[in-house]
Amino acid sequence: MKFLIFRVICSSFLVMMEFSGGCVYLIFIAENIKEVCDHLFSPAPLKFYLICLLGPLTLLCWIKNLKNLAPGATLGTSCATVCIGAVYFFIFSEPISLEGRKATGSLKSFALFFGTSMFALAAFAELMPIKNRMTKPANFTSVCGVVNVAMVPITLLYLTMGIFGYLAYGANTQNPITLNLPQTGIIGDLICGLLAGSVFLSFPIGFYVVVEELWHKNLKLKFGRSKYLDQWEYGIRTVLTFTTVLCCIAIPNLELFMALVGSLMMPAVGLWFPAIMHILTFWNEYTGFKRVLLIFKISILIFTGVFALVVSVSVTLLEIYETVL
Repeated sequence: MKFLIFRVICSSFLVMMEFSGGCVYLIFIAENIKEVCDHLFSPAPLKFYLICLLGPLTLLCWIKNLKNLAPGATLGTSCATVCIGAVYFFIFSEPISLEGRKATGSLKSFALFFGTSMFALAAFAELMPIKNRMTKPANFTSVCGVVNVAMVPITLLYLTMGIFGYLAYGANTQNPITLNLPQTGIIGDLICGLLAGSVFLSFPIGFYVVVEELWHKNLKLKFGRSKYLDQWEYGIRTVLTFTTVLCCIAIPNLELFMALVGSLMMPAVGLWFPAIMHILTFWNEYTGFKRVLLIFKISILIFTGVFALVVSVSVTLLEIYETVL
């Protein structure tokens, strides 16, 4: 029981990270829907589409079972794969050139980039519940296990789309890059619509982590054997969905929200907590030079986390103040 406070801290950061990540995905969905609808109807503000998504999103987040979420997530992944291929097609249809492309950015832009890169680590939170329910958990971290099969292609996609997208569009690169697709014709709108749909169908996977930590591991235990448990759970899910939409309306900027989430939450969840747990668990197994090497690696992780938290958060908050407020 004396270490219970650490469990609470870890769970709190995990919930905040996944909740904030959900806000990022919701802004992405709304921006792509807006891109399509602006070509078909009179332009409307992004907040309008966020409000319109509230009802469908609430119904989708009422689904409790991971097995019931799997078909939608699989369909969403298939749509995303097709769309990503199409985005690459349009990227390489542009002249790929180093002319006029800056090799490095400013320290301010690097701080925003660092926070955005840290955000990419958030996917691990969705992987952990999968491991806990696998028939053979050992396959999770094997050479051809879940982590490598899932994260290696994603890492390559981040690198190639970021590099070649910038080489193709230069300073005109939009966030998200789907906004750089042809503004005329049905193909660009179709890609934006499919990407919005794919992220929408996958949204409850991250939401599942939030509900698991908040409801099943904490609040549900306080209600005991109440006959209204289902109603309370649906109420919690609804409140979380409403809060997500309200946060997106408050900061409707994808780039800044992503950088803020990455730099504020991921240093703790992705760097500090795993490093501290590892050194506490395996300290006695390291001696001599191996222990020195362990301390060195842990120190690098902690320093990286401090840099992200202090520098990236400060720059991102200043940018939010100047851009949004």
